[in-house]
Amino acid sequence: MHTMPSQTHQNLVLLFRRHPHLAFELAREANLQLSPSHEQIYEVSSEAEDPSRIEAPLRSDVVIAGTNAGEPVDAIVVEIQLEQDEAKAWALLFYIASVWRELGCHTWAMLFSPRHAVLVWAQTRLYPRRPELAPLVITPDLIPPITTLEHALSNMARAVLSVVLHGQGPDAVACACATIQAIIQLAPPDIERYLQLVQTSISQDDMQEVRDQVPTQVREHLSEWELESSLYRNGLDKGLEQGLEQGREQGLEQGLEQGRQQGLEQARGVLHETLLQLLQARDIEPDDSTVARIRACTLLDQLQAWIVRAGTVSALDDLFE
Repeated sequence: MHTMPSQTHQNLVLLFRRHPHLAFELAREANLQLSPSHEQIYEVSSEAEDPSRIEAPLRSDVVIAGTNAGEPVDAIVVEIQLEQDEAKAWALLFYIASVWRELGCHTWAMLFSPRHAVLVWAQTRLYPRRPELAPLVITPDLIPPITTLEHALSNMARAVLSVVLHGQGPDAVACACATIQAIIQLAPPDIERYLQLVQTSISQDDMQEVRDQVPTQVREHLSEWELESSLYRNGLDKGLEQGLEQGREQGLEQGLEQGRQQGLEQARGVLHETLLQLLQARDIEPDDSTVARIRACTLLDQLQAWIVRAGTVSALDDLFE
């Protein structure tokens, strides 16, 4: 059964697409026998026709080509792998052969995974009897922790990958602090996608420590992004959608109004719980009167403002100022 790619998978694919030089940098550092230099490095089509199933073309995640004198001389098929998949053994060979045939140049496969077990599997068990066929696996030693803002600013894409690979280790907080500041300072078009990769790669406790360490301006920007991310936005949209759907099913103006009100009520409930959970996550335990005040508030804008402020205050008394 075909499953939809996860958000993390799609965001990692996007990272390599937006930064095609990164694949070639990593390949050179891993001593792949590439041409000495390339005049241009860019993404090419990743779709390949399966001769046995012409009606169902296969598609790899990303294909990056390097050219000289206008002609491709090297290509790298980049695969993002979140789970062990035995079918990947023949698929990778098929991708390499298809790209090689299409571009007429030497082609290699590169595999990246945020999961250590998958990296080990790809290195040792994907081709147990033919290890020479194994793809270049991007292991943590190929991307050491990037823990300074200067380094993260010089190569933001690599900094994001360093958090993904080292987010459960001793350098998690330092990596995340440097990378988040670089992302916000550089403000790339896909800023929210990169922030998602960083946040989901470290624990909640480490993320709280990151919030405490970054400058106030970065913390405020991060809080605004978190407000617009899945917990708030998905909950708000879901509440409104469910309420309006109830109204549409009734097919009456009264039903629509009732549905709208129900949707708003559900949205308020989401914001109430979001604010209380955020305070607790930051070790700011709300007392009974504070809980009552929050739950009594019906203004979405006010609740949103409190949530943003909750990401920066250090004491409960500062929340309602």
